[in-house]
Amino acid sequence: MAREEYSVETRSQIVTLVMIAKMKPQDVSLMLNIPQSSVYNIIKRAKEHGYDPTVNPRIKHDHVASEERSGRPKVVTEAIKASITASVTNDPASREKSTESLAYEAGISESSVLHRLLKFESFSKCKLT
Repeated sequence: MAREEYSVETRSQIVTLVMIAKMKPQDVSLMLNIPQSSVYNIIKRAKEHGYDPTVNPRIKHDHVASEERSGRPKVVTEAIKASITASVTNDPASREKSTESLAYEAGISESSVLHRLLKFESFSKCKLT
């Protein structure tokens, strides 16, 4: 089952209610319809990131911000997307190019061009007459 990520606003609200308003985590859980374990984890993470209401009650973005996810970085950058889209839309001759040649020019794999970019931009196969 996939974990739900709560917005920064929701996490800030949880920290405020529990740490400043002194509500019980169980009550916050019921009020916001969030699992009790999530409330405890959000409070724990805020404390780990330096939140201490006795020193400074202000909640900073760093206290409740999402951490960077691990994983493979994207190969197709916005610049590559823009260049491929521009070459297909601006140049009539490039409309007849294969996805293989478009991918070679951009320096990425053919499947990235075909599936992720051209289909997302709603391009379809066609021949100029």
